[in-house]
Amino acid sequence: MVPDDSLHVHQKSRPAAMTEFLPPPKTDVPLEPPAGVRPEKFVLMVSGSPGDAQRYRCSNKLEEFEYLGLTADSIVSEQANWERDLWRYEMFLLHRVQNSSHVEAFIKRAKQLKKPVVYDTDDLVFDERPGRLSPVTRYYNPQELRNYRNFTHRNYRALDLSEAAIVSTERLRDCIKELFPEKPVYLHRNAASRKFMELVETIRSTYVRPKSDLIRIAYVSGSKTHKDDFAECVRPLRRLLQRYPHVRLMAVGHVDIPAEVKDLAAQVEAVPPVPWYQVPLCYGMVDINLAPLELNNLFTESKSELKYFEPALMEIPTAASDIAPFRVGITHGQTGFLCANDDQWYDALERLVLEPELRVRMGKAARADVLARYTTEKRSENLKLILDQIAGLPR
Repeated sequence: MVPDDSLHVHQKSRPAAMTEFLPPPKTDVPLEPPAGVRPEKFVLMVSGSPGDAQRYRCSNKLEEFEYLGLTADSIVSEQANWERDLWRYEMFLLHRVQNSSHVEAFIKRAKQLKKPVVYDTDDLVFDERPGRLSPVTRYYNPQELRNYRNFTHRNYRALDLSEAAIVSTERLRDCIKELFPEKPVYLHRNAASRKFMELVETIRSTYVRPKSDLIRIAYVSGSKTHKDDFAECVRPLRRLLQRYPHVRLMAVGHVDIPAEVKDLAAQVEAVPPVPWYQVPLCYGMVDINLAPLELNNLFTESKSELKYFEPALMEIPTAASDIAPFRVGITHGQTGFLCANDDQWYDALERLVLEPELRVRMGKAARADVLARYTTEKRSENLKLILDQIAGLPR
């Protein structure tokens, strides 16, 4: 069940810093297109973070531009021909593109041509101030930390040079406004793609879950950065597993099983990382979804609510950390549960385990909410408003 992946670019990527070893950009090139090069499409989205990040912020936007009747392309930064692409498109969206001499020269020339260059991100990867770095840096050695700070600084510089920014959450918007008070920042939330929804519908119509008395709780991790997130709910989860032997934890992806539950190995099912197009099937195998994120941490507060809306499409209710993005997504007690301490986590999970009618009712409400707010078709309406505002900026 591998879908058409034509929206994505697959190639062996060289390190982002490789652009620094290319010949220096020409600074005296006349502001006229090379022979045979002419405008082809409306917007070029260039991603400095291939993979899931590019999929949510670029590939999914291709669908949104399509709904608006606008032409667009999505590539990774290593594929950009900055001098040629400057003439082939009318607008540029730089998704987590790190600055280099070539990127800087490109942005400056685009400004001369009055072509908008907009920085896009759904993660806090541009702010080096204390408390703003990814929690995973706590475990870095000095060289790894220097590399990460360099990565963050180059994102900061690309953001600084860009005319405006598009972000996925209010926290990201506020962080940029603190750094650049005069820079226009637009809020455009993540969404479920048409492809993802088609896969969901296939699973819903064809997959028959084996009959069982087991209740499965899923924790789906997309990266290795979620160790401290999982700690938010591990103690109440252990208590739940101890009390209810028919409950299982299905840990999917980059998850080290915490020591707190290793003695309950018979109730823990570890699943290796799966490609994005198999995620709906994972949700089809479970009853409850976990979405813990570390509290009182600006980096995690800047995350989007995708760990709510993806399982919701499969009518799976979510218990999530009570932080900003999930407060936007979840209506507590109706489309999910918001949890701020061990007691709240335990109470929410126990209710979902013991009350099958609650699981069904909450799952259906969550799916209806997501279909109303979190599809690329719905998000395209917001994108249109943003494009209108960017077009109106003085140049």
